[in-house]
Amino acid sequence: MSEECRVPRPLIAFWLESDTHKPCEIGRLAGYDTVIFDMEHGTIEETALDRLVPFCNSLGLATFVRVREPNQARIQIALDCGAKGVIIPQIRSLAEAQAAAAAAKYPPRGTRGMGFSRTSKYGSIDDAWIAGQNSASICYVMIETQGALDQCEEIARLDCADGLFVGPSDLSLTRGRGVFSSKAADIADLNRIASAAKSAGKLWGAAVGNSRYRAEAISRDPHLLAVADELSALRIGFDSLLSQ
Repeated sequence: MSEECRVPRPLIAFWLESDTHKPCEIGRLAGYDTVIFDMEHGTIEETALDRLVPFCNSLGLATFVRVREPNQARIQIALDCGAKGVIIPQIRSLAEAQAAAAAAKYPPRGTRGMGFSRTSKYGSIDDAWIAGQNSASICYVMIETQGALDQCEEIARLDCADGLFVGPSDLSLTRGRGVFSSKAADIADLNRIASAAKSAGKLWGAAVGNSRYRAEAISRDPHLLAVADELSALRIGFDSLLSQ
């Protein structure tokens, strides 16, 4: 396993599903390291992403984008906005993973297109900048379907994939276990995916809203754990205040 994969503790993230900046300020004040902009299930548009990513970067939050679909343009826009990395959902095969992950890296390593953006400080670039971008940006491939799980070891070995990210809710449904509840089989899938990433010298992360699942994940040396989202935090806060 590479030195980059040996993290002293995981980045602790929250999902942002709506176009609003104050939860990001509050999350940072509360001690979160990372925000994941959820464009797959949230209502954030790319014009909002262009504002929110640099704002969160300025707060000291690491910024990841779960893109709306495994599409080259979506991946490029997220990275051109200045996000640290992308999380690519709904991958169903090794071939899909290879095509999508390649969009996160510039040639000759991948297929990412060159655009004039804030990542180059709106100035000129050179080969060293290309290499630096390829090294610094993080591409997570989500493992949340049966097809992706079946080939997670091969996906982890893809050059353009920096890590695997477990989507336990969809994985439980697609594996025929119903709604996710941190069953023994869920833990077994988590262990397989984490082991696949580690064996390939790659990072891994997971959505870990469930406390038991979170404890299991932490014991396996993750890089990124998403533990909350701003809408659930609002619901919990409103319920708590009303009960008082």
